[in-house]
Amino acid sequence: MNITLEKIKEIDKSDMFSDIKSLHLQIKQEIENSKSFNLSSQKNINKIILLGTGGGSSIASKIVKSLLDKRINIPIFINQGYNIPKWVDNNTLAIAITASGNTEETLNAYNLCIEKNSLCVSITCGGKLKDLSNKLNLPIYLLPKTKMQARALIGCLFIGLMKILETLNILDKNYYDEYNSLIDMLNKYSLEFSNIENSKPLEVARKLVGYTPVIYSSDELLEVCSTRWKNQFGENSKIISHYYTFPEMNHDEIVGWEQEEILRKNFKVIFLRDKDEDVRNIKRMDITKQLLEERNIEVIEVYSKGNSDLEKIFYLIYFGDWVSIYLAFLRNIDPTPVDLIVEMKKRL
Repeated sequence: MNITLEKIKEIDKSDMFSDIKSLHLQIKQEIENSKSFNLSSQKNINKIILLGTGGGSSIASKIVKSLLDKRINIPIFINQGYNIPKWVDNNTLAIAITASGNTEETLNAYNLCIEKNSLCVSITCGGKLKDLSNKLNLPIYLLPKTKMQARALIGCLFIGLMKILETLNILDKNYYDEYNSLIDMLNKYSLEFSNIENSKPLEVARKLVGYTPVIYSSDELLEVCSTRWKNQFGENSKIISHYYTFPEMNHDEIVGWEQEEILRKNFKVIFLRDKDEDVRNIKRMDITKQLLEERNIEVIEVYSKGNSDLEKIFYLIYFGDWVSIYLAFLRNIDPTPVDLIVEMKKRL
Protein backbone atom coordinates (compact mmCIF):
# COMPACT_ATOMS: atom_id res chain seq x y z
CA MET A 1 0.00 0.00 0.00
CA ASN A 2 1.29 3.45 -0.91
CA ILE A 3 1.28 5.84 2.05
CA THR A 4 0.51 9.53 1.55
CA LEU A 5 -0.36 12.23 4.07
CA GLU A 6 -3.81 12.40 2.54
CA LYS A 7 -4.29 8.67 3.04
CA ILE A 8 -3.06 8.92 6.63
CA LYS A 9 -5.58 11.67 7.40
CA GLU A 10 -8.32 9.51 5.92
CA ILE A 11 -7.39 6.49 8.07
CA ASP A 12 -6.23 8.25 11.26
CA LYS A 13 -9.55 9.69 12.41
CA SER A 14 -8.33 10.66 15.91
CA ASP A 15 -4.99 11.99 14.62
CA MET A 16 -2.66 9.68 16.50
CA PHE A 17 -0.02 10.84 14.01
CA SER A 18 -0.02 14.34 15.54
CA ASP A 19 -0.12 13.00 19.11
CA ILE A 20 3.09 11.06 18.50
CA LYS A 21 4.73 13.83 16.51
CA SER A 22 4.20 16.30 19.38
CA LEU A 23 5.71 14.17 22.19
CA HIS A 24 8.50 16.70 22.73
CA LEU A 25 5.89 19.44 23.26
CA GLN A 26 3.95 17.21 25.64
CA ILE A 27 7.04 16.72 27.81
CA LYS A 28 7.92 20.41 27.69
CA GLN A 29 4.42 21.43 28.76
CA GLU A 30 4.25 18.84 31.52
CA ILE A 31 7.51 20.10 33.01
CA GLU A 32 5.82 23.51 33.31
CA ASN A 33 2.65 21.97 34.75
CA SER A 34 4.66 19.99 37.30
CA LYS A 35 6.10 23.12 38.89
CA SER A 36 2.92 23.67 40.89
CA PHE A 37 3.10 20.22 42.51
CA ASN A 38 4.66 19.84 45.93
CA LEU A 39 4.77 17.04 48.47
CA SER A 40 6.63 16.35 51.67
CA SER A 41 6.56 13.51 54.17
CA GLN A 42 8.13 12.54 57.47
CA LYS A 43 7.97 8.85 56.59
CA ASN A 44 11.21 6.94 56.19
CA ILE A 45 10.62 5.68 52.65
CA ASN A 46 12.68 2.56 52.00
CA LYS A 47 10.82 1.03 49.05
CA ILE A 48 8.59 2.15 46.19
CA ILE A 49 5.65 0.38 44.58
CA LEU A 50 4.26 1.75 41.32
CA LEU A 51 0.66 0.66 40.71
CA GLY A 52 -0.43 0.81 37.11
CA THR A 53 -1.15 -1.29 34.08
CA GLY A 54 -1.61 -0.70 30.37
CA GLY A 55 0.40 0.93 27.63
CA GLY A 56 0.84 4.26 29.42
CA SER A 57 0.99 3.69 33.18
CA SER A 58 3.10 0.54 33.22
CA ILE A 59 5.52 1.83 30.57
CA ALA A 60 6.07 5.12 32.43
CA SER A 61 6.74 3.06 35.56
CA LYS A 62 9.20 0.84 33.73
CA ILE A 63 11.04 3.84 32.29
CA VAL A 64 11.50 5.23 35.80
CA LYS A 65 12.64 1.86 37.11
CA SER A 66 15.08 1.33 34.21
CA LEU A 67 16.49 4.80 34.68
CA LEU A 68 16.82 4.73 38.48
CA ASP A 69 17.57 1.12 39.46
CA LYS A 70 21.32 1.72 39.33
CA ARG A 71 21.11 5.27 40.65
CA ILE A 72 19.11 5.21 43.88
CA ASN A 73 19.31 2.98 46.95
CA ILE A 74 15.55 2.46 47.23
CA PRO A 75 14.15 -0.55 45.36
CA ILE A 76 11.32 0.05 42.88
CA PHE A 77 8.65 -2.59 42.33
CA ILE A 78 6.07 -2.45 39.54
CA ASN A 79 2.64 -3.83 40.40
CA GLN A 80 0.20 -4.44 37.55
CA GLY A 81 -2.42 -6.60 39.25
CA TYR A 82 -5.22 -6.45 41.80
CA ASN A 83 -3.16 -7.45 44.84
CA ILE A 84 0.06 -6.22 46.45
CA PRO A 85 3.08 -7.93 48.05
CA LYS A 86 3.02 -8.63 51.78
CA TRP A 87 6.08 -6.41 52.34
CA VAL A 88 4.15 -3.21 51.57
CA ASP A 89 4.01 -1.19 54.81
CA ASN A 90 4.01 2.34 56.23
CA ASN A 91 7.54 2.94 54.92
CA THR A 92 6.45 2.24 51.34
CA LEU A 93 5.78 4.94 48.77
CA ALA A 94 2.78 3.75 46.74
CA ILE A 95 1.98 5.65 43.55
CA ALA A 96 -1.22 4.78 41.70
CA ILE A 97 -1.06 5.67 37.99
CA THR A 98 -4.11 5.64 35.76
CA ALA A 99 -4.95 8.41 33.31
CA SER A 100 -8.67 7.67 33.37
CA GLY A 101 -8.70 7.14 37.12
CA ASN A 102 -10.94 4.11 36.65
CA THR A 103 -8.58 1.16 36.09
CA GLU A 104 -10.00 -1.43 38.46
CA GLU A 105 -6.78 -3.36 39.11
CA THR A 106 -4.97 -0.17 40.09
CA LEU A 107 -7.82 1.05 42.30
CA ASN A 108 -7.99 -2.26 44.15
CA ALA A 109 -4.22 -2.36 44.74
CA TYR A 110 -4.24 1.29 45.84
CA ASN A 111 -6.91 0.61 48.45
CA LEU A 112 -4.76 -2.20 49.82
CA CYS A 113 -1.79 0.18 50.11
CA ILE A 114 -4.00 2.70 51.91
CA GLU A 115 -4.91 -0.05 54.41
CA LYS A 116 -1.17 -0.61 54.99
CA ASN A 117 -0.76 3.11 55.81
CA SER A 118 1.72 3.59 52.97
CA LEU A 119 2.56 7.04 51.68
CA CYS A 120 -0.08 7.02 48.93
CA VAL A 121 0.02 9.38 45.95
CA SER A 122 -1.96 9.24 42.71
CA ILE A 123 -1.35 10.34 39.13
CA THR A 124 -4.56 10.77 37.16
CA CYS A 125 -6.82 12.99 35.07
CA GLY A 126 -9.81 12.28 37.31
CA GLY A 127 -12.30 9.45 37.70
CA LYS A 128 -12.69 7.22 40.76
CA LEU A 129 -9.04 7.60 41.75
CA LYS A 130 -9.39 11.36 42.03
CA ASP A 131 -12.63 11.02 44.01
CA LEU A 132 -11.05 8.50 46.39
CA SER A 133 -7.95 10.65 46.90
CA ASN A 134 -10.02 13.77 47.58
CA LYS A 135 -12.22 11.88 50.02
CA LEU A 136 -9.20 10.65 52.01
CA ASN A 137 -7.19 13.87 51.54
CA LEU A 138 -4.41 12.02 49.70
CA PRO A 139 -2.04 13.93 47.38
CA ILE A 140 -2.86 13.93 43.66
CA TYR A 141 -0.61 14.75 40.75
CA LEU A 142 -3.30 15.95 38.37
CA LEU A 143 -2.75 15.39 34.66
CA PRO A 144 -4.24 17.78 32.11
CA LYS A 145 -7.64 16.86 30.68
CA THR A 146 -7.15 15.40 27.22
CA LYS A 147 -8.77 13.26 24.55
CA MET A 148 -5.46 11.51 23.90
CA GLN A 149 -5.16 7.79 24.55
CA ALA A 150 -3.37 6.87 27.78
CA ARG A 151 -0.59 5.18 25.82
CA ALA A 152 0.09 8.47 24.03
CA LEU A 153 0.45 10.31 27.37
CA ILE A 154 3.79 8.65 28.11
CA GLY A 155 5.56 12.03 28.47
CA CYS A 156 3.08 13.38 31.04
CA LEU A 157 3.07 10.15 33.04
CA PHE A 158 6.86 9.93 33.13
CA ILE A 159 7.35 13.55 34.19
CA GLY A 160 4.62 13.17 36.82
CA LEU A 161 6.34 10.16 38.36
CA MET A 162 9.72 11.83 38.36
CA LYS A 163 8.26 14.98 39.92
CA ILE A 164 6.80 13.02 42.82
CA LEU A 165 10.17 11.37 43.45
CA GLU A 166 11.90 14.74 43.14
CA THR A 167 9.71 16.42 45.76
CA LEU A 168 10.42 13.57 48.18
CA ASN A 169 14.20 13.91 47.59
CA ILE A 170 14.45 10.38 46.23
CA LEU A 171 16.16 11.19 42.93
CA ASP A 172 19.93 11.00 42.73
CA LYS A 173 20.26 14.36 40.96
CA ASN A 174 18.47 17.17 39.18
CA TYR A 175 17.25 15.85 35.82
CA TYR A 176 16.16 19.09 34.15
CA ASP A 177 19.22 19.38 31.90
CA GLU A 178 18.53 15.84 30.69
CA TYR A 179 14.86 16.70 30.14
CA ASN A 180 15.83 19.66 27.98
CA SER A 181 18.24 17.56 25.93
CA LEU A 182 15.53 14.93 25.55
CA ILE A 183 13.07 17.53 24.27
CA ASP A 184 15.61 18.72 21.70
CA MET A 185 16.30 15.17 20.57
CA LEU A 186 12.61 14.26 20.23
CA ASN A 187 11.95 17.48 18.33
CA LYS A 188 14.63 16.49 15.84
CA TYR A 189 13.31 12.98 15.34
CA SER A 190 9.68 14.09 15.22
CA LEU A 191 10.57 15.91 12.01
CA GLU A 192 12.60 13.00 10.60
CA PHE A 193 10.21 10.19 11.50
CA SER A 194 7.09 12.04 10.34
CA ASN A 195 8.63 12.70 6.93
CA ILE A 196 7.10 9.86 4.94
CA GLU A 197 9.57 10.42 2.11
CA ASN A 198 12.53 9.40 4.27
CA SER A 199 11.27 7.84 7.50
CA LYS A 200 13.31 5.00 8.99
CA PRO A 201 10.37 3.75 11.13
CA LEU A 202 8.27 3.60 7.97
CA GLU A 203 10.99 1.49 6.31
CA VAL A 204 10.84 -0.94 9.24
CA ALA A 205 7.03 -1.00 9.17
CA ARG A 206 7.05 -1.94 5.49
CA LYS A 207 9.21 -4.97 6.30
CA LEU A 208 6.73 -6.13 8.95
CA VAL A 209 3.56 -6.18 6.87
CA GLY A 210 2.20 -9.74 6.91
CA TYR A 211 4.59 -10.94 9.64
CA THR A 212 4.51 -11.46 13.41
CA PRO A 213 7.23 -9.33 15.05
CA VAL A 214 9.45 -10.84 17.73
CA ILE A 215 11.34 -8.19 19.69
CA TYR A 216 14.56 -8.89 21.60
CA SER A 217 16.71 -6.64 23.80
CA SER A 218 18.94 -6.85 26.84
CA ASP A 219 17.25 -7.40 30.19
CA GLU A 220 18.45 -4.15 31.74
CA LEU A 221 18.08 -0.62 30.35
CA LEU A 222 16.23 -1.55 27.16
CA GLU A 223 13.67 -4.10 28.38
CA VAL A 224 11.10 -1.33 28.76
CA CYS A 225 11.60 -0.49 25.07
CA SER A 226 10.84 -4.07 24.02
CA THR A 227 7.74 -4.04 26.19
CA ARG A 228 6.58 -0.76 24.66
CA TRP A 229 7.08 -2.07 21.11
CA LYS A 230 5.02 -5.16 21.96
CA ASN A 231 2.27 -3.05 23.56
CA GLN A 232 2.12 -0.63 20.65
CA PHE A 233 1.97 -3.40 18.06
CA GLY A 234 -1.07 -4.67 19.93
CA GLU A 235 -2.95 -1.41 20.51
CA ASN A 236 -1.89 0.61 17.47
CA SER A 237 -1.13 -1.96 14.77
CA LYS A 238 -3.75 -4.52 15.95
CA ILE A 239 -1.35 -7.46 15.61
CA ILE A 240 0.07 -10.05 17.98
CA SER A 241 3.79 -9.75 18.76
CA HIS A 242 6.20 -11.14 21.31
CA TYR A 243 9.20 -9.91 23.26
CA TYR A 244 11.97 -11.50 25.30
CA THR A 245 15.34 -10.49 26.69
CA PHE A 246 18.99 -11.48 26.68
CA PRO A 247 20.66 -13.40 28.21
CA GLU A 248 17.60 -15.49 29.21
CA MET A 249 16.58 -15.93 25.57
CA ASN A 250 19.78 -17.91 24.98
CA HIS A 251 18.83 -20.43 27.67
CA ASP A 252 15.47 -21.52 26.29
CA GLU A 253 13.68 -19.62 23.51
CA ILE A 254 16.57 -19.78 21.05
CA VAL A 255 15.92 -23.51 20.60
CA GLY A 256 12.38 -22.71 19.44
CA TRP A 257 13.84 -21.27 16.25
CA GLU A 258 14.59 -24.85 15.21
CA GLN A 259 10.89 -25.11 14.33
CA GLU A 260 9.93 -26.03 10.78
CA GLU A 261 10.69 -23.43 8.12
CA ILE A 262 6.99 -23.27 7.21
CA LEU A 263 6.45 -21.82 10.71
CA ARG A 264 9.65 -19.75 10.95
CA LYS A 265 8.81 -17.83 7.81
CA ASN A 266 5.86 -16.14 9.54
CA PHE A 267 8.15 -14.11 11.84
CA LYS A 268 10.44 -11.10 11.59
CA VAL A 269 12.90 -10.50 14.43
CA ILE A 270 13.72 -7.03 15.78
CA PHE A 271 16.82 -6.46 17.90
CA LEU A 272 16.77 -3.29 20.03
CA ARG A 273 20.39 -2.52 20.78
CA ASP A 274 22.72 -0.19 22.65
CA LYS A 275 26.42 -0.01 21.85
CA ASP A 276 27.18 0.63 25.53
CA GLU A 277 25.37 -2.39 26.98
CA ASP A 278 27.11 -5.32 28.67
CA VAL A 279 29.82 -6.70 26.38
CA ARG A 280 28.65 -10.26 26.96
CA ASN A 281 25.12 -9.38 25.90
CA ILE A 282 26.53 -7.66 22.81
CA LYS A 283 28.37 -10.86 21.89
CA ARG A 284 25.28 -12.98 22.64
CA MET A 285 23.12 -10.85 20.37
CA ASP A 286 25.70 -10.87 17.58
CA ILE A 287 25.95 -14.67 17.68
CA THR A 288 22.19 -15.11 17.95
CA LYS A 289 21.69 -12.87 14.93
CA GLN A 290 24.07 -15.09 12.93
CA LEU A 291 22.23 -18.26 14.01
CA LEU A 292 18.86 -16.79 13.03
CA GLU A 293 20.04 -15.51 9.68
CA GLU A 294 21.54 -18.92 8.91
CA ARG A 295 17.96 -20.19 9.23
CA ASN A 296 16.67 -17.57 6.77
CA ILE A 297 15.07 -15.42 9.49
CA GLU A 298 15.38 -11.71 8.81
CA VAL A 299 16.77 -9.72 11.75
CA ILE A 300 16.09 -5.98 11.85
CA GLU A 301 18.42 -4.06 14.18
CA VAL A 302 17.51 -0.70 15.69
CA TYR A 303 20.23 0.97 17.75
CA SER A 304 19.61 3.49 20.50
CA LYS A 305 20.72 7.08 20.06
CA GLY A 306 21.39 9.79 22.60
CA ASN A 307 23.89 11.03 25.16
CA SER A 308 22.15 9.66 28.27
CA ASP A 309 20.21 6.60 29.35
CA LEU A 310 17.05 8.71 29.32
CA GLU A 311 17.59 9.69 25.68
CA LYS A 312 18.43 6.13 24.66
CA ILE A 313 15.25 4.75 26.22
CA PHE A 314 13.02 7.41 24.72
CA TYR A 315 14.66 7.17 21.29
CA LEU A 316 13.83 3.47 20.99
CA ILE A 317 10.35 3.95 22.43
CA TYR A 318 9.70 6.82 20.04
CA PHE A 319 11.03 4.88 17.06
CA GLY A 320 8.73 1.97 17.94
CA ASP A 321 5.70 4.23 18.36
CA TRP A 322 6.19 5.44 14.80
CA VAL A 323 6.70 1.91 13.49
CA SER A 324 3.43 0.82 15.11
CA ILE A 325 1.27 3.55 13.59
CA TYR A 326 2.89 3.29 10.18
CA LEU A 327 2.20 -0.45 10.25
CA ALA A 328 -1.44 0.34 11.07
CA PHE A 329 -1.65 2.76 8.13
CA LEU A 330 -0.04 0.20 5.79
CA ARG A 331 -2.76 -2.23 6.87
CA ASN A 332 -5.45 0.45 6.35
CA ILE A 333 -6.28 0.46 10.08
CA ASP A 334 -7.01 3.39 12.39
CA PRO A 335 -4.47 3.05 15.23
CA THR A 336 -6.61 4.69 17.93
CA PRO A 337 -9.65 2.43 18.62
CA VAL A 338 -9.12 -0.55 20.94
CA ASP A 339 -12.42 -2.34 20.39
CA LEU A 340 -11.54 -5.63 22.08
CA ILE A 341 -10.43 -3.82 25.25
CA VAL A 342 -13.75 -1.94 25.31
CA GLU A 343 -15.69 -5.16 24.74
CA MET A 344 -13.71 -7.00 27.43
CA LYS A 345 -14.45 -4.24 29.96
CA LYS A 346 -18.16 -4.38 29.10
CA ARG A 347 -18.24 -8.10 29.78
CA LEU A 348 -16.35 -7.63 33.07
